[in-house]
Amino acid sequence: ILFTATFLFLKNPPPKQSVTSTAEPADANVWEAITHFELLISMTNFFFVNFNLTFYAAAIPPVAFHAFGWGTVAVSKVLAAQAAVLFSGMVVAFILSLTKVPDMQLIQAGNVFFTIGGILNYYFWKTESTPLQFVLPILINALAVPLIGPANRSQFTKAVHKRPDLENSHGKSYKHIPITIALLNTPARICTVINTQA
Repeated sequence: ILFTATFLFLKNPPPKQSVTSTAEPADANVWEAITHFELLISMTNFFFVNFNLTFYAAAIPPVAFHAFGWGTVAVSKVLAAQAAVLFSGMVVAFILSLTKVPDMQLIQAGNVFFTIGGILNYYFWKTESTPLQFVLPILINALAVPLIGPANRSQFTKAVHKRPDLENSHGKSYKHIPITIALLNTPARICTVINTQA
């Protein structure tokens, strides 16, 4: 249904009238622009948000089985709680955006949750931990994702439009850079699976 709707209703914009421009769209402009601080920070946030979800998706089942002997039903309950927190965080982020809370404040709040969750993850994910200690870092990190994700996408878009050298390369910026972040997550996923199964 989505494919059909996209094919039928999502049309390309009409071609622009030819305008003389000295800027030439080139892939080099896109890759040179990633050295800009705002773009680099946004891409780093993209990476950590994606890696966070990847890490827990790969790590929860083997770690829960090793520490508590949990099977698929118990792990599913943890993932359901994670999904509930993600949904609640989306609602909170949406309300805060409607009240004109700046994107950077949402990103900073999300990174605070990431930091707290990461510290708790380091200290709590041990063989002698309790189920609560195992689940708590997962839920705290899940709360960070919706705070960072949409606000970071907004900041990335603003940063791209600030770059004069990307004036004719907006599409390439939105296409290549997020794909690069996704590709960087591939070895991260492999390392996570190897380490959790070791």
